[in-house]
Amino acid sequence: MSDRSSAKLNQPRPLTFDEVFQSVYPWLSQWVLRRARAVGVDADTATDVAHETCVRVMNHWPRLAMNPSAMANINAYFAQTARHILTDYLRRRRVRGVTLADIEAVDHHNSPLDNTIESELLAAYNELLNSATVTMRQAWLLGESMTASQIGQALGIPTTRVNRLRFEFRQSLKALLAQ
Repeated sequence: MSDRSSAKLNQPRPLTFDEVFQSVYPWLSQWVLRRARAVGVDADTATDVAHETCVRVMNHWPRLAMNPSAMANINAYFAQTARHILTDYLRRRRVRGVTLADIEAVDHHNSPLDNTIESELLAAYNELLNSATVTMRQAWLLGESMTASQIGQALGIPTTRVNRLRFEFRQSLKALLAQ
């Protein structure tokens, strides 16, 4: 037997994602919960971030499992991924913008001028919704109760496309409000 073939036999097999998940997830969920609470995010969202982290790592697992330096620092890899997801969540929450619920929540004891402006805003918002593509409209409206990943799965499009559609709609809405 050659040295090369004996070296292959002596190499440890790469860990499976399930093996790593079992050992990392308890730590990861607590780590994300501490970070999330520190920035004012509830426990349910922290759980969603931990789950999304595992999904993203799992999607990259075949390549990741073959990288010895990544495997040596697997907790750091999970933590960095979770940090990015939590940052994205906070950014989305901060710049979400005005929604139909926000417009409807306006005090209804306004002056006639305020009522006219409110009616015009609501009509313009509805017109903007109606002029958007079906996918853009769905991505925007589903964003009130679902994460970008969930929306992507529901619509059958990548998460990056969901984020782009929601960004474009938000820009259109901001332009409408600036008028």
